[in-house]
Amino acid sequence: MATTDVAIQLNGAGTWHTGVAFGAGDGILPETLTPITLGGNKVPISSIGISDVEFMKVVAIEANPTLTFIMRWNGMFWGFLAHWMGDDTLAFSSPIATHDMNYQRRSTLSNITLAARIDNNNSKIIEWPSLKPQQIVMAPNSDGFWEMQVVNIGDTIEVNADATNGSTEFGNVTYTSKAQEMCFRSNLFRINTGAGGLASTADDLRIQDLTITLDRPYVSDQQTEGAVAKGGAQVQSPEPVQDGETVITLGWNEPDFIAIGSLVDDFKDDIQYKGDIKIAETIGSDAHALLMEFGLMETMPADAGIDRQARVPLQREFRCVTPQSTPTSMQTANPFHVELINIHNVTYETGA
Repeated sequence: MATTDVAIQLNGAGTWHTGVAFGAGDGILPETLTPITLGGNKVPISSIGISDVEFMKVVAIEANPTLTFIMRWNGMFWGFLAHWMGDDTLAFSSPIATHDMNYQRRSTLSNITLAARIDNNNSKIIEWPSLKPQQIVMAPNSDGFWEMQVVNIGDTIEVNADATNGSTEFGNVTYTSKAQEMCFRSNLFRINTGAGGLASTADDLRIQDLTITLDRPYVSDQQTEGAVAKGGAQVQSPEPVQDGETVITLGWNEPDFIAIGSLVDDFKDDIQYKGDIKIAETIGSDAHALLMEFGLMETMPADAGIDRQARVPLQREFRCVTPQSTPTSMQTANPFHVELINIHNVTYETGA
């Protein structure tokens, strides 16, 4: 099957189970979107007096799509991050938009509508009326671009006439940009102890690999509603089962041995860190920038080894927790804070 369009609508204050129609700017550009089928559990009904299974019943469904994106400076895909964070405060001074996202312990943002138009001789619409992002992973891919993977929990899948969005709505879909890919740079991560600053290039940590994993697990009971088309089950609005967690994994192929020694000693001494990522690029005449701040980074056990070429590959994991006050050189007292500067002049909470 060839996918011709994929779009989302950010329904931050909306109602679970209720899809929202698409419009201009709602197009997104995923590399992959899987699965596009319903999962779950369908069980046989067996009772005394019935010798064979005569029928089965759907008792639980799963509609949990995963999307993978090349990260771009502009685009609606940032709405997944805003909804995971639970916050996007917009400041706009034409043409520059500053999106300030602070992690909220309980996200009050409601849901996202996702749909794909599949072109296989004739158009098919597959729609998830309501989604919440459970996990987001950001890391460089093999081509050197930043990549984002989003794992969602959804309510159900609607197809064609059952979907809120049809050919008319997809005809209104446009894309903010089909270019503007974000490149990974080895010196983008700065780190220092919790009491230090992040002002000089001496704080730069030259790395070969970086993975940021955001987890906010949700759980949902199942329900069957008579009003649902075709009488199918739907997933109730999911609730978080624990606070969100931010984990950073750094990797070196030929690391700075002094830095390794410091990190190992600091782990033994239970030293806390803080760090940030700064990326900037001018597109046309417009300055774009991304700042990700990690207010308090707890060191986890190191993973290093020696191969036959005498390199010492090192992987280091940090778990981010909430600092007691705003750390030096940081904007907030938050385990994870994002400031995105682009030209998208609407909030990523609602898309409007």
